Amino acid sequence: MLKKVMSSVGIQIVGTLSSLMLVWLITRFYGVSIQGQFVLIKSWVDLAVVVASFGFPQSFIYAINKLNVSWQKLEIFTMKYIFVVFLFSWLATFIWFESIQQQDFIDIYQYFFLALGVSGLTGFSLLRGLYLTKNDSKMFAFITILPNTLLFIFFLMSFAFFDKILNMPLLYFFSGLASCSLVFLFLGNFRKHKDTNTDIIPWHEIVKNGFNVFIQSIFGALLPLGTYWLMSKFGYSKSEIGLFSIALYIYIVFTLPLAMISPIFYNRWSMNENINLILLELKQFAKVGLILVPILLIVYYLIPIILPFVFGKQILLAIPAARLLLIATFALYYNNLLSCFFMSQGYFKIMSVMMILKTLICYFTIIISLLIFGKTLEIIYFAWLISEILTLMILFSLVGKRYVFNK
Repeated sequence: MLKKVMSSVGIQIVGTLSSLMLVWLITRFYGVSIQGQFVLIKSWVDLAVVVASFGFPQSFIYAINKLNVSWQKLEIFTMKYIFVVFLFSWLATFIWFESIQQQDFIDIYQYFFLALGVSGLTGFSLLRGLYLTKNDSKMFAFITILPNTLLFIFFLMSFAFFDKILNMPLLYFFSGLASCSLVFLFLGNFRKHKDTNTDIIPWHEIVKNGFNVFIQSIFGALLPLGTYWLMSKFGYSKSEIGLFSIALYIYIVFTLPLAMISPIFYNRWSMNENINLILLELKQFAKVGLILVPILLIVYYLIPIILPFVFGKQILLAIPAARLLLIATFALYYNNLLSCFFMSQGYFKIMSVMMILKTLICYFTIIISLLIFGKTLEIIYFAWLISEILTLMILFSLVGKRYVFNK
């Protein structure tokens, strides 16, 4: 399994680099203003896909592996669900962009394409979960990077053939449609085999588990948003908030491959009925995480060289934040690992509570530290690090105490 995970990480890096290159090229050739418009659209698409997915991908995997639900029945539901998502996302997109008065760079016709992009990416997310239950090899890693990579490819085509005209809603439409269509085609290899699982879908269990994953996703999104809000309330300048957001973006990009391989652990462990074997693999990959120590040390010392070279001298003030958040990557690896373990055993609610607790710990640490020590950027970085470490300590104690709880 280790070889499979390492090869998956290698492929996932392509998707990460695609995201970085897209941000760099838009900033380089279109300017900061257009980059701001791109971030606004991207943030909306990411949020809409999280809401529309409703935790179904993880819930589907558990239903297939543990409850023996027919994946083909869930595929049929997904294709119908995509249409419903399109109708609601079209309305929601219109309301959102009209309410924030950003019609100067996106019009009513582009709402249509953006909604199609959201529904396509939602369909991709659900179908990708189904594909994972059939094949968790390199092909799954390739499928995972499709949205980011295709968005980057379509951007390059637009840049090269349409005189640098940038239409992000249209690019999201093409990348969403292509990603969803490709994973649907790849699933065709398994339709020829008879699905022996039950046709009865336990929707109560699927929705309950999906809701808990949804809560995790929402609070994961609220963690940075709440941090920005607290910084503005305590008098941090826009430039200080901007520096933190840049450091946070670097942190998220750096941890993206770790987050993307998590479904492989989750799928494998939810299939396995031997808890002792699962715990053995958990221990093995906990040891593998120690490899991160020398890697993080190297990156820690290279950050002051790499960041100014890529983003310019204005990034210098964000270096301390990037370094401190880099340390949190080590804790995040183990948090992801333990999260996969608990959810594979059906303890979705535990991880929902932990995500809420992690967010509240971060907010509480920021507020108390600011009241005691005054306003400094280091306090914000420290709060994020503390929240990751405390979450990890609680999860470790839960596993150590007893790895199977009374549901």
